[in-house]
Amino acid sequence: MSSLAKQLAAKRGTLRHTQTQVTTPDGQSKIEEMFFDGSQKVVAVPSSSPGFVIDTKPDLRYSHILNKVILGSQDVAHDLDLLTKIKVTHILNVATGIINLYEGWFIYKTKEVFDTPTCRIIDIFDECCDYIHNTVLSGGCVLVHCNAGVSRSVSVVIAYLMRYYSMNFDEAFNFVKSKRSFIRPNTGFLEQLKEYESKLASV
Repeated sequence: MSSLAKQLAAKRGTLRHTQTQVTTPDGQSKIEEMFFDGSQKVVAVPSSSPGFVIDTKPDLRYSHILNKVILGSQDVAHDLDLLTKIKVTHILNVATGIINLYEGWFIYKTKEVFDTPTCRIIDIFDECCDYIHNTVLSGGCVLVHCNAGVSRSVSVVIAYLMRYYSMNFDEAFNFVKSKRSFIRPNTGFLEQLKEYESKLASV
């Protein structure tokens, strides 16, 4: 058997010359060339791309899913004037790395959730649903938020509608979507919501 070095040398000899155009976030463009001997050449080229535009404007869109249940982003949760205007009393924070700015002004519950399909968000559904339900029963108004208000917080509110309003998954999903058209729970959360639907049906 040939040595590893000889195998690598033989493999390198079969490599083809390639060119790749790369555009950086600031709009600069360059051609990267890789030659069969492993050497590389980088040449800057003119580009008409303006690069990526960073949107620093806060997302203050909020959605009344029910009279006393509101969905929003971290920006809504950090805008005291807006929170006061929409009469929020309680805040359910299921974001990652977002602090509760107004302890003492509002009653908080925090459950840090990662927006990844493998995260077991189903494990907090009962606790979060009870928190929302008890807030409403006490006459309060709850803001449910994550970072963007499209996946984690949405999944919790869908679970709440399934548990306390006897909706099935499709009904709850479509109801929330009718109030907040840009919702997008990740695929893992959708599967767990369907699992939660089965769990509720068996009770």
